[in-house]
Amino acid sequence: MQTVQIQQKQDQLKTIAQILKSEFIGLDAIIDSMLQTITAWYMFPELQRRPVVVNLWGLTGTGKTSIVKRLVQLLGYEKKFYLFDMGSNAANLDTLKMHVKKIFRYTNGEPVIFGFDEFQYANTINERSETITKTFSRAVWDILDMGKIQVDNGKDIEQLVASKKRLEYLIEKGVTIKNGHVHDNLDYYFKIVSASNERLGSYIKDAIEERQAKRRRTKEEHPSYVNKALFYASDDVRAFEEIYETEGMSLELVDALLKMDHEELLKTYTDAINQGNSRKEIDCSKCLIFIMGNLDDAYNFGKTVMPDANANLIHKLSKEVTITTIKSTLQKKFKNEQIARLGNNHLLFPSFNKQQYGELIQQLLTSHSQWFQQHTQVPLVFHPSVPAFLYTEGVYPTQGTRPVLSTIQQFIESNLPTWMLTTRTTPKAAQAHVSFEKNKFTLTVTNAQNKCLATHSLQVATQLSNLKKTIKDDKHAVVALHEAGHAVAGIFTTHTLPENIVCNTTSEEVAGFVEVHNDKRRVTTVDGIKQQIVMILAGIAAEELIFGKQNVTLGSENDVEHASFLAAYLVKKSGVFNGTYFLQNPAGAKTMVVYDDADANQATKQILDECFATAMQLLQQHKEFLLVLAKQLFKVNRLSKKQIQNLLAKQYPAFAQQLKTTHFSYANTLLAQPSVPTPTLKKAIA
Repeated sequence: MQTVQIQQKQDQLKTIAQILKSEFIGLDAIIDSMLQTITAWYMFPELQRRPVVVNLWGLTGTGKTSIVKRLVQLLGYEKKFYLFDMGSNAANLDTLKMHVKKIFRYTNGEPVIFGFDEFQYANTINERSETITKTFSRAVWDILDMGKIQVDNGKDIEQLVASKKRLEYLIEKGVTIKNGHVHDNLDYYFKIVSASNERLGSYIKDAIEERQAKRRRTKEEHPSYVNKALFYASDDVRAFEEIYETEGMSLELVDALLKMDHEELLKTYTDAINQGNSRKEIDCSKCLIFIMGNLDDAYNFGKTVMPDANANLIHKLSKEVTITTIKSTLQKKFKNEQIARLGNNHLLFPSFNKQQYGELIQQLLTSHSQWFQQHTQVPLVFHPSVPAFLYTEGVYPTQGTRPVLSTIQQFIESNLPTWMLTTRTTPKAAQAHVSFEKNKFTLTVTNAQNKCLATHSLQVATQLSNLKKTIKDDKHAVVALHEAGHAVAGIFTTHTLPENIVCNTTSEEVAGFVEVHNDKRRVTTVDGIKQQIVMILAGIAAEELIFGKQNVTLGSENDVEHASFLAAYLVKKSGVFNGTYFLQNPAGAKTMVVYDDADANQATKQILDECFATAMQLLQQHKEFLLVLAKQLFKVNRLSKKQIQNLLAKQYPAFAQQLKTTHFSYANTLLAQPSVPTPTLKKAIA
C-alpha cells in the first residue's frame, strides 16, 4: 500500500470517529477503543492470520448493534457485512455454514465483517452448569478461533445420489440414452421419472404431447425425447452448480449433459458426487467479527423496568462493571475454552445518565425541527415543557434508548403533519412554537413581530404522567412512612445517604423504594449484613411505631424474604456463626454438606429478632426526623440525595457533616499496626 493510501485511510478513520461521536451520545471512549482495535485490520487486512474479534456488552438499548451498523456503513462495507441473530430459531449449523459458504464462494479469504447479535443465546452451558448441544454454535467457535471452517455439500450430494440411483435403475430396466435421446423403453422411462418428481412429471407430460404431435406431423416410427427435462425440472442443476461452484450453471455443462449417453451421464453423476464428498475449507481469517450481547447477570441492577429508577445511579452502576465481571458472567454460559476465543477486546456500554437522555431527546427534537423547516420554511421551536414531558414519559433507565425513540415517534412524529399543515396555511407565518401542558400539545404560529397568528391544540393520552402524580391518600401515607423508615435506619446504621427515596411509583408491584449505592470494593462483614437486615426491617418497624402493631399493612413480603435470606446466609453459609461447615436444605442438597438443623433455624430467627429490635430502637431515637422525612415524601413523592441531606442537616447538623468519614477501614487499620522486630536466627533457635 502506498504512503498516500495509508494516510487517506488514517484520515478516514479520524473522520469516522468524529461522525460517530456526533451521532452516539456518551460513547466517545468506546468509539476510540473500537477504532483503535480495528485499525490494523482496516489498514492491512492481508496481514491478518486470524479474525479480529470485538465484543460489545451492555444493557439493552445502549447502542451496541446501531453503532456497529453505522460503522460498517462509514467504512464502506455494507455489501460485505453479514449480521446473524443468535437468538433466532433459524440459527443452526446448516444455515450458518450455508451462508458462510455462499459468502466466500468466489472470494474465499477476502476481508468481510460478521456480526453475531444476541450472543448470550449461543450459550453452551445452562443454569445447572450442564453442557448444551447447539450444533450451530460449533461453527461460530471455529470461526472465532482461527477463522477456518469445513463445509460439505450434504443436501446436494443427496440430490445427485438419488438421481444417479434412479438412472441406474432405469438402465437396469432396459432404458437407454444415446446422445441425450431416450431410446429403448421410452414409456417406462416416462413412468418412473414422472413418479419420482412431481415437477418433472409436468415436463414429461408436455414432452409426451410434443412427441405425439411430432409423430402426427412426421409419421416418425420411433420418436426420441431429448433428456433436458431431467435437469431443468429437478434440483440437479442447482446441485451441480453448488458442487462445482459455478456462478449460474454454465451453458457448456448443460449442453454437454444433454448430449451424453447413459454411460457418460452415469459417470458424470459419479464424478460430481466424489467431488462433493471432499470437504472444503472456508477461510474467514481476514474477517472482522463483532460479538454483541446483553449479560443480565453482569448488569443485575438492570432487571427493574420501572421508569422511576434513578438514571444517574443506573449509569454509575453500569460504569462499575469491569471485564472481570463480564468474564465471570460468561463462565455461567460458556466453557473457558470458548471464552478464550472471544479474546480480550471487550467494550462495555454504560447506560445513559439523566443528562445524556436529555441530550438524546434534544438531538431528536432538533432533527425534527430541521426537517420541519426544510418543508415549511418556518423554524419549529420546542418549549422546555416538551423535552421534560418526553423524559417523564419515555425514559426507562434500564431499557436504553428504544422507549425514548418510540415515545418521540408517538407524540412528536405523529403530530408533525398536522403542525406542518397548520403552519403552511397560516399567512405570514414566521415561527412555530410547540408547548406541552395538562396532557395537551399546543402549536402557536407567530409572525415576524412574534404576534400569534394561529393555534392548534391536541389532547394526548399519556401512559406514565398521570401515574406519577402524587395522590395523597392512605396508601400513599403508608408508603411514605415505610420508605422513610428504610432510609432513616440506613442513614444511622451505615452513615451513608440514599441516592433517592420514591414513595409513589408507576409500578403495580413496587409501591416505593430507597435507592442505595453499594460500593463493590467495600469489604462485606457480619455487621454490614446485619445493618442491611436492620434497614430492610425498618419499614415494618416504622409502620408499627407510628400506626400501631394492629395497623401494620401487608405488602412487606419481599422485605421479610430478603431479610430472612441474609440472616440464613450468616448462619448457614458464612462460617461465622456455625464454625467451618456449610448448611444446606435437603431440597437443594449437594454431596459432602451438612444438612439443615433446628439450631441453625433458631439462630436465624434470633438474628432477625435482634435486627428488628435494633430498627425499632433507632426509629424511636430518631422519631422526629422519621416524621419529617415521611411528611415531606407524602407531599412531593420523591426526595433526592441532596434534599435528604438538607433535611438531615436541619435536624442533625454535626452528624450530617461527618457522614463521609465514619466507616471502618481495613487498609488504614492494617497500615497503622506497629512493626514487630524480627528476631535474629540465633535467638530464634535458642
